[in-house]
Amino acid sequence: MKKLIGSKSRLLIGIGFLFAILSISNSCSKNTMSDMYGTGAGTGSKGGSGGPGTNEVWIQGMAFTPSTITVVAGTTIMWTNKDAVSHTVTSNNGSFNSGTLGAN
Repeated sequence: MKKLIGSKSRLLIGIGFLFAILSISNSCSKNTMSDMYGTGAGTGSKGGSGGPGTNEVWIQGMAFTPSTITVVAGTTIMWTNKDAVSHTVTSNNGSFNSGTLGAN
């Protein structure tokens, strides 16, 4: 005998499908960390030692502002979360992770 899928099972399948779609769309964000750093000169103000500059990046509206920066090794980047939800800033290759930046 065939057993029809109950309404609770259909609901769970639908929720699982929705979760999968949201996970995929979130991982396809246009603002990846590889877009955030490179080999050019820093554009921020110089530190006290005359070393690499400091750059500021805001997270607002679920996006980075500016969306792209290019820095040299040793440059300080100040991350400010202006969203109502917490975020992290993590490199694609795992070389750094900001930890949780609290909601503002």
